[in-house]
Amino acid sequence: MLKSRKVRGVRFLVLGTVVRLGNLAVSARMVDAVTGEIVQTADIAADDAMGLQNSLAELAAVLQMSPEEKQAYLDDKASRAEAAA
Repeated sequence: MLKSRKVRGVRFLVLGTVVRLGNLAVSARMVDAVTGEIVQTADIAADDAMGLQNSLAELAAVLQMSPEEKQAYLDDKASRAEAAA
């Protein structure tokens, strides 16, 4: 993919979208720059731009997780949200 364009040293690209449907949401995917394969995905949402900015570290952390780590993280997050409700 990028190899043909002589871009060297780039292993992954992070691509995504930001949408506003009531709140702000970011959907991101980490793509292998050589194969084009999607390696990991992550989503965050917040009520406002400051909240979204504060959640970017979480987005970056999830993108770096293995699929098993991500599932455990999401299960724990859902469990904490249920306990808080």
